[in-house]
Amino acid sequence: MIDHDDGTLLRELVLDPSRNYQPSRSPKVVANQLRQRSTVS
Repeated sequence: MIDHDDGTLLRELVLDPSRNYQPSRSPKVVANQLRQRSTVS
């Protein structure tokens, strides 16, 4: 994590190389998607 103002390192990110961080399944499809409506009459 890096400080936005001066760029100093606040916390180091440590990744476990034995862990798989990728999702194991495809993302869910949103059934009720908000659709853009035309405001032109």
